[in-house]
Parts: sequence; C-alpha cells; structure tokens
Amino acid sequence: MQLKHLLRSTINITRYFNMKNNFLSAISGLLFSFSAFAQIPALTLTEVGTGFTRVTTLANCGDDRLFILEKNGVIKFIRPYVGPASTTFMDINSRVVNPSGASDERGLLGIAFDPNYATTGRFYVNYINNAGNTVIARFNVTAGNANAGDVNSEEILLTITQPFSNHNGGCIQFGKDGFLYIGMGDGGSAGDPGNRSQNPQELLGKMLRIDVSGATGYTIPPSNPFASSSDGVLDEIWAVGVRNPWRFSFDGLTGDMWIADVGQNVYEEVNFQPFSSPGGENYGWKRFEANSVFSSGTTITVNPGNVVYPVFNYAHTASNGCSITGGYVYRGFLNNSIYGRYFTTDYCSGRIWTIFPDGNGGFTNNDHGQFVINQYSTFGLDMYGEQYIAEQGGRISRISTNTGGPTALLSADNSLSICPGENVKLSTGYHPSLTYTWYKDDVVIANADSNIFEATEVGNYYVEVTGVNGSDTSDVLTVNIAVIPEVTASSSFSELCDDAAFAIPLNGSPAGGVFSGTGVVDNNFDPLSLNAGTYNLSYSFTTADGCEVPPVDFSIVINPLPNVGISGLSPNFCLTSAPAALNFIPAGGTVSGTGQAGIVNNEFNPSIIGEGTFNLSYTFADANGCANVASATTLVESCLGISNSNETNFTVLPNPSTGIFNIQFENEMFYDNIEVIDVAGKLCWSKQNFNGSNLVVDISQQANGIYFLRLKKSENETVQKLIKQ
Repeated sequence: MQLKHLLRSTINITRYFNMKNNFLSAISGLLFSFSAFAQIPALTLTEVGTGFTRVTTLANCGDDRLFILEKNGVIKFIRPYVGPASTTFMDINSRVVNPSGASDERGLLGIAFDPNYATTGRFYVNYINNAGNTVIARFNVTAGNANAGDVNSEEILLTITQPFSNHNGGCIQFGKDGFLYIGMGDGGSAGDPGNRSQNPQELLGKMLRIDVSGATGYTIPPSNPFASSSDGVLDEIWAVGVRNPWRFSFDGLTGDMWIADVGQNVYEEVNFQPFSSPGGENYGWKRFEANSVFSSGTTITVNPGNVVYPVFNYAHTASNGCSITGGYVYRGFLNNSIYGRYFTTDYCSGRIWTIFPDGNGGFTNNDHGQFVINQYSTFGLDMYGEQYIAEQGGRISRISTNTGGPTALLSADNSLSICPGENVKLSTGYHPSLTYTWYKDDVVIANADSNIFEATEVGNYYVEVTGVNGSDTSDVLTVNIAVIPEVTASSSFSELCDDAAFAIPLNGSPAGGVFSGTGVVDNNFDPLSLNAGTYNLSYSFTTADGCEVPPVDFSIVINPLPNVGISGLSPNFCLTSAPAALNFIPAGGTVSGTGQAGIVNNEFNPSIIGEGTFNLSYTFADANGCANVASATTLVESCLGISNSNETNFTVLPNPSTGIFNIQFENEMFYDNIEVIDVAGKLCWSKQNFNGSNLVVDISQQANGIYFLRLKKSENETVQKLIKQ
C-alpha cells in the first residue's frame, strides 16, 4: 500500500462568492473562449510566507488576511501584501490528536468562515479529536479582538467515528447556496475494507451538506437529495462513493464544485459537479478507481444509474506522483492566461496541472511541470481571488504567470437601459496593483481611475486594465436611456352623488399600472362605503425597463345629496279642518303621491280629498344632478263624534246615487231620529220617530259629494256613508 500524506487545504469560497469585486453575476462574454487556453502559461511561484509547521489549509475570511492551519491545532494568519510576519489566531492543540509522525494524516484539517463572517464572527473547523474521531465544530471570533478566535466558544455540531487513522477527508467549504459542505474519507486502511463509501447508513466516504445558519446546531436542507425519511440514506449525504476527498472547492463565479479524490494504488482523480446539480451523484468508489474497475464484487447501491466518472485522472508514476491535492478555479484578475482554470497538484511529485473547458462541453488540461520534489499539501485564495499553494514544510507561495496581462471583465449591476436621472454601475475586477482607464465612445473619461464607474449618459463604455505584465481591454457595454411614455389617468365620472351604488372604472394609459388612494378596489373606484368629499387618487406606472414614471394624480368628487323636506302637513286632519299651507324645501322640486289630489295652491285641503290615509313625496335635484326625496303621510278622518253600532240589518240602494236613496230594513225597525248631514256637519235631511221596513231619502237638491246617514235609537247610533254624484 502506498501511504497518502493527506495534508491539503480548505477555503471559504462562499466569501469569495460574496466579495465586493469578484464578479459573480454572469454577463455576456464573461468567460474566455477556448482559444484563450491555447498556450500553456508558464507559472511562477512567489514566496509570501514561511516557517509554518505541517500546513493543512489556507483560507480567507473576506479581508486582507490569509489564514494558515497547522496540523497540530494552531491557526495563524499573514497579510501577504504586507509581509510574511504571522499572528496566531487560535490554538486548540489540546483538543486535537497529536500526530504520531509525518505520515499521520490526523490533526487540524479544515476551516470555513461563515458567508457573513464580517457580521456574525462565526467560523467552522474540522479536526480529529483525541479519541481519533472527526469533529465539525463552530467557533466565534473574540469580542473586541478580530485577530483572535474564542477557544471557549466551541459548539460541536458533528462527531463522526473514524475506524482507522487515515482517509479522514478534512475539507469543509461553504457553497454558493450558503450551506456547509463536508468531505469525508472512507474511514481508512486500504481498499475500503468496510465498504463504507457505498453504505447509505454511513457518513464515511461521502460528501455531506448541512445548514448551519441557525443560532445553534445544524439542520438538513430540505433540498438534500436524501432528505426523505423513507429512502434509507442518511439525510446529511449530498453525494456518495468518494475515497478521500482531501481538498474540494467551489468555483467563485459559477458555484460548480471540484473534488480532488485521492486514489488507491493506481489512479488519482478530479470530479466535477455543476452548480445546477440536485446532488445524489455516486462517484463510484470502491467499485471504480477513476475510470477503471477496482473491486468487481462491489455493488453500487445508491443511485446506480447516476455514477459519475472523473473529468481528469492520472496514473501513479514517478513523474506524476501518487496523491492528488486539489485547488481552486482561478478567478483573480492579475493573470488573464490562467483565468477560469482549475488548479491541482500531486503531493508526491510536485507537478501542477490546470483543467479547463475544451470548447466542446468537456474539459482538457495542461501540465505545467514540477516545481518542488514533493509535499504540496494545499491551495488557497485571498480576498482578490489570487491563488496560493503551501508546502507541508511551511512555505506558502502565490501562483502567477508572466504570460499575458490582467483580466478586464466588464459587468453592470443593473440593466444597461437606465431610467432618466439614474445611473448604472459598471465595474471590473479589483486588485490594488492594477490601474484602470475608462472610455466612453473611445474617449478617455477624466478622473475615472477606479475599478467602478457610474454611467449616467448614453454611450459605449469599456475599461482598460493595466498591470505589471501589460494591459487588457474589456468588451464594450452600451448604455441607453429608456424612453418614458406619457402617462395619463382618468375615471369614467369625475363627480358622483352620495347615493352612487356602483363601482367606477378607472382608466390608465399605458395600461398595466397601479391605481392607489382611498376607495380604489381592483382598479375601480368604489364609493359605496365612502362619505361625501374629494378623493385624491394616483396612477403609478413602471416601464418594461424598470423605470418608475412619476405618478399621475387626479380626483373624484362625491357630492352630498340636497337637504329636502316637507313642512306644514299634519299627521292628522279632520274633514272639517281648514286647508294647511305646505312648504316644500328647497323650492322647485316635484310633488307626487296619493295626497297630491288634496293640494290646491300649495295648500292641503282635507275636505277635497276626503277620508283616508294619504302620502306625499317631494323630489328635488340640485345643480350637480344629485337628487333627494322627502316623504310625509297624513290621516284624514270625519271627526264628527260618530261611532258605528253593530247593526248591519239594512241596505242602501243605489249608492252612489243621483240623490234618491232607498233604504231597505230586514225587519220592521223603529228609530228616534234619522238624518243626513254633509261633511261639514250641516243637516241636509231628517225624519223623527220612524217605524217601518222601508225608507226613501231624497237629497237630490244637495251638491254632489259625501254625506252621512245617521240612524239613532236610544243610546245607539248607526252611520252609513252616502255618495251623491
């Protein structure tokens, strides 16, 4: 068995995703064409620090510090653009297993800073504890001291039992999705004797993904491929079938994951997972080592139809080496000839390769040669995306090239069609050693010398970036000012009456805007629940370019109804009552109703209309067309002191009559007095001491109208209405 010195690196790539000047938004022409990779760049390694002990990881937290993990449990940092002096950030040596020798793969293995480290101060480490098991723990920076981690803040999130001392994995990284990824080796020994990589109930030999954004502990992202409780696979698992993913990383631009998986005896490999992947890949170990069958008796148990083969592999030779160390896709801006290339090396040979798109949907690679005899343990990135490589012996170097100049990639923070009075922020990658010259329509823009320019005018913009090895000119971005349409708004009615009982359509041009204001419901004005008054409404419109047009204001008036009344009409009248003067308020309206027949010269005369209940309605419309109605009711009675008896034993024929009324009694009757009176109580006809069964009453000489026949007997009185016509 060949011993693997798995002393590689980690980096908080999510911080790289979120850095101010790293251009994560994809724009047209952002990626180099394949022709940019036609020549093999000559790499240069420039020492920035030395004297460290068995380096396992390089990382950054979003500022000018480069953090260095030493295997014995010490975290240090340097400022590579200032000098090589190092500062100890945190020491957890007492919690980390003491490596037994140079070949012992255990110790402090990985670190990842929270994507929002500047505000949370939280970071995560992966170490092997004194019991020999993997620990994933969370720490906080010391309050009031940004240069010291708080050793007493540790919260252990995961402890994973390790059956052997090798193949621990060790790398942890935040992905572009904000989740924490953990690379776990197969548990060690050789040939995965426990077949743990293909065991769905083991976390060993897997890529894990957890959510650590909560205040404590961790949760399972719902989008994890095996988050279901019924699939028989542990929820934390993101992908299976890896042997020892010592170093993996995420492309700071695309979010793609690159996994350098240390091989067994024959091959080393690099696996690629696009950011769009839902997870669940099976990378094949131990059934496969790279593209070759390693154990024909091993069954692919998890997602056998999703076995993924490496995009790069090499055989163990004296020249190639024996243990891969993965790096990062270079997205810095100092070296355009290596932009977009994934770096990897071999611990045993010191040879460096870069992997990049082949122009046909796959990948190809360049061999850049050997740089040291052996022991490149890890890669790392600084805050500008520049890449570093560390030797286990303690030297840290920045990777660069003298081939080609800087990278000028131009992006915009918004649409290139800007709104009047607004601007679009154009930017290119930043590095303090670069200088910037901005152009508009091929003319230099005065005093525009930073990596950011805010364009407020129509024009063709580009930037020239200059570094020590030359300059590079970006593509042209054309800025336009959006055309703002004329916006109008109105309603079907500008004035309403307070009794309006229907919604008023609102009209805006161009269509598609939003009406606002009291009474607006679904682009209609609904007055039902509103009182009289003036209501101010607005119509807001946003163009397809996102330009907000100043709102158009207009008003709808709800006019009050006029005050309408009828006075002078008593609720009760007698037939003999004098006419009552009526007052209709305001004048000029219309009178209607059953009582209208009793009105003469605006007086109500009960003697004209006769007995009964009568109503009057008065309708008035004001100058705004708003109408209101007042109503009144009156009762007209005879008021003659007459009370009907229960006698109904006679008939009057005919009635109405021209004046001669024939009264027929059922039996012979006696009455003290029989008389006929008019509505004013005047006696018109009478007969005393009547005794008989038939009586003729003659009032033919009286005026036409209503009369009353009164039949009196002792204490009783019977009244019958007579109508002469």
